[in-house]
Amino acid sequence: MFDARLVVKRWLGRWSRRRKSPKIKKRAGRHERVTVMLVPSAAWGKPLQFQTTKRTLLTVVGVAALAIILVIVGAVYTIGSALSGAGDEAGSRRNAIGRQTEIAALKEENRRLKNELNTQIEQTRQRIVQVNRLIRKISAFTGLPLDAPTTTAAVTTGSALVRPDNGLGRGGPLSHSPESLASDLVGHGYASYATVREILLFELDSVVVQLERAVRHFRDQEELLENTPLICPVQGEYDFTDRFGERIHPLYHRKDFHAALDIAASHGSRIIAPADGTVTYAGYTKARGRTLTIDHGTGLYPRDGVPSARRFKTRYCHCSSVLVKKGSKVKRGDVIALVGSTGTAIGNHLHYEVLVDDRPVDPEYFILNGQ
Repeated sequence: MFDARLVVKRWLGRWSRRRKSPKIKKRAGRHERVTVMLVPSAAWGKPLQFQTTKRTLLTVVGVAALAIILVIVGAVYTIGSALSGAGDEAGSRRNAIGRQTEIAALKEENRRLKNELNTQIEQTRQRIVQVNRLIRKISAFTGLPLDAPTTTAAVTTGSALVRPDNGLGRGGPLSHSPESLASDLVGHGYASYATVREILLFELDSVVVQLERAVRHFRDQEELLENTPLICPVQGEYDFTDRFGERIHPLYHRKDFHAALDIAASHGSRIIAPADGTVTYAGYTKARGRTLTIDHGTGLYPRDGVPSARRFKTRYCHCSSVLVKKGSKVKRGDVIALVGSTGTAIGNHLHYEVLVDDRPVDPEYFILNGQ
């Protein structure tokens, strides 16, 4: 008798076995055992072998490959860091060399500027000394008290503050002049240069005050000063040879009183009028050669430190040429003659005389712009 349930059951059993058989084979494949053999390269070595599953072998190989990859990555990172560090060190070295070069250049520039500043300070100090010398001449000539500074400027010198007289009790010996103090301070840093600058400004302020005082006085006596010989009559390069006073005559070789100032200069050098006046003589004598005399009228003559009105004349001898005539009016600075060696002379020079009330005086005393 046909049994349908039995047929279905058998068919299902076969279908079930067909479906399960591949999984069993796959599972059996993953757990399939393999034999690993390590054969040494030497002939006398003994080979090693062991068995394991495919899964285990693949796991070991994967872990080893991962470790190798990590080692390679670490080595690459280490080498890169080392190369980067070497590059940074080389860059730092280059930067250090660059900074040293820049510092050396700055030091050289600082040294050059320092030398220039020292030169400027010294030149300014020398000019102040020259101006002060001129002021003393003017003071002696006019009788004006021009020596004492009256500026209100203050000078800081280290810990001390130098000020002009303020009416309070003061005293003690003068340890340093402003010139020597400035010289001592030069070259000792920025503060010392600032101090030197203040000292020089203090000196310049004093000079300005003194000159302003002289200008006011001179303006009041301008007409008298126009008639007073105040400048050297020779222009260009010159030298004072025989001065006013006792001397041995260059030709007669005996004692002689030289009542003039001999000014040696090249032939043809210009001779100018040292003050306004009128030409009273223009001629030639055997001893004096070509000679010129100017009457300047009433001027200022300091006597015992007090300026007084006196009559001035000047005389110019040994000229190579006289360029003005008797009766001519001249102004200070006008060219009146040329230097030569006419008359009794041993070389080109000007024999320059200054007479006050017809008495000879030292002409150098009346040369405020002399060398």
